[in-house]
Amino acid sequence: MSDFEHVFDKPPEGAAEDWTIPQDWRAYTETEHKTWDTLYARQMKILPGRAADVFL
Repeated sequence: MSDFEHVFDKPPEGAAEDWTIPQDWRAYTETEHKTWDTLYARQMKILPGRAADVFL
């Protein structure tokens, strides 16, 4: 185990104060959006009981 922790005291360049980064949603096709929607929905169905409720 390391003797130090690497903790950022502020977001990296390009990130907002809440650590989010801009997303260019228009750069993705309708098919790509649908693919990710499907993947997200599948994961959300199987997560209860496998992940802490606070993260769901």
